[in-house]
Amino acid sequence: MVNLDRLKEIRMEDLPRHARDFWRWWIGELSDMVPDKWRAVLRDESGMLAVDILDKKIVVSRMAGGVTSQILEVLKEEMSSPAARRTVKQSALPVNKVIVRVPRAELLTRLVHLPLTASRNLKNILKFELERVSPLDPAQVAFDYRVLQRDKEANRIDVELRILRRDVADSAVQAARNLGLEPDALDFIGADIDPRAKGFPVGGAATARSHWRTWQVPALSAFAVVLGIAAFLATYSRQQEGLDELSTRLAAARVKAHDVEVLQSQIDKAKLGMAFLGKQKQSPLLVEVLAEVTRILPERTWLVQFELRGKEVRVEGYSNAASSLIARVDNSRLFTNAQFRSSLTRGPATDLERFNLSFEIRNRTG
Repeated sequence: MVNLDRLKEIRMEDLPRHARDFWRWWIGELSDMVPDKWRAVLRDESGMLAVDILDKKIVVSRMAGGVTSQILEVLKEEMSSPAARRTVKQSALPVNKVIVRVPRAELLTRLVHLPLTASRNLKNILKFELERVSPLDPAQVAFDYRVLQRDKEANRIDVELRILRRDVADSAVQAARNLGLEPDALDFIGADIDPRAKGFPVGGAATARSHWRTWQVPALSAFAVVLGIAAFLATYSRQQEGLDELSTRLAAARVKAHDVEVLQSQIDKAKLGMAFLGKQKQSPLLVEVLAEVTRILPERTWLVQFELRGKEVRVEGYSNAASSLIARVDNSRLFTNAQFRSSLTRGPATDLERFNLSFEIRNRTG
């Protein structure tokens, strides 16, 4: 650690090394204040709790370090008993993650092939696909998905949809809550946990906790950084007088170099501005293209993808008048050469057609 009584004697080039020493000491002091059991949670050493919903009973197990140990086995009609809740509370907590699992027989899977550009808005597009591939009403099911493959040559993305009846999901989540547990995710008994799967929704509280677990270490680290910097600056400010003279000399030596850098920066900005204006004379602004696309699209048309590559524009979406799009585009004052990049498809539960359209920006003179 830095000897504060000798801070006046520290050279400027030695400050980073002393700051690192101070930071290591400060983090060590903070970590000693955290209770052991919660320190294990932050280090992700406390493992995961699995709540398996079987036909007539519920089994609770802890998974940590590759070892699974059963904590509780209780009949469904007894799961809300004080004894069951007490056993879970005493033996299962704290834990890093709670996952509730239902029999794999409840799972319905479907393979979906989509254009590669669908990756940017995948979840919303899969909601439309759910109407086509699911035998159940989309309002009665929950789903998650995982990306199996991205094929750039074929311009295709392969996605596995996992579909579960919503009443089964809600019942499983409620069973975990009856035991005093708030689940973070839902999965299936006997299935390997796949990090690519996006996870079934289990409620707002679980979503908030998932976000917290994702950001807890960065957030706590950032908080520790703020505290460390505040403590260091408070001490450093009391010793600043001994470094003022050296700082003044150094600032004077940098004045000329700084003036040169400022002048060069102004020249570079001027060149960029001229280049930008030159480009605007040759091609329409993106705002103009977007405005014209919005104007020519018929009512009840939604875009899920928009791309501008040089003079080529590509749009994907859903419309109740998709077959009229080519004529609308070619009649535009700004666009030409419209063509569908794939055939139109219609969802089974809606009158909307899905389209993938490309067209070019007309050459403008004058």
